[in-house]
Amino acid sequence: DSLPKLNWSTQTILWLDYDYKLIRESLQDINTFFTIALPGSMFIISINIKPDEPRHKMMETKEKKEWRIKQLIKRVGREKLSSEALNRNLGLKLNIQTIHEIVQDQIDEVLLDRNGLVEDKNKHIEYEQILNLLYADGVPMLTIGGIIFERDQADQVRKAKFDE
Repeated sequence: DSLPKLNWSTQTILWLDYDYKLIRESLQDINTFFTIALPGSMFIISINIKPDEPRHKMMETKEKKEWRIKQLIKRVGREKLSSEALNRNLGLKLNIQTIHEIVQDQIDEVLLDRNGLVEDKNKHIEYEQILNLLYADGVPMLTIGGIIFERDQADQVRKAKFDE
């Protein structure tokens, strides 16, 4: 709730350093940043990506797979999962992939809406991911982040060689 109240009149470095799993409110924070932030701003999000574990560990593999999907749907909503994601067994590797996809899809969706209001395509906002870190801080964590810029600044972003 505090993000919309921040001063967004200058370039910003926003680090959403969550120690919990991805939830709807996290997606709303993504919406806020990518709707308001100025070109040249940096976005970083850290998320707990430990696979959900049922209290009753004696579940069969298929039952556990379905249970994990249901837990993710409760947190982010069914509409945020692709049909492919709905068929995954969300152990660590596929949970990382799924959470990353949800975050990236949210960013893409917000920028599509934001850019739809801008006639000059050179002023469309783009996002370039420059961070993708997997580490353990008591639990497995994923940190991803990048920079937003206007399309006509793409050459400057490439010259920064973030990919090297």
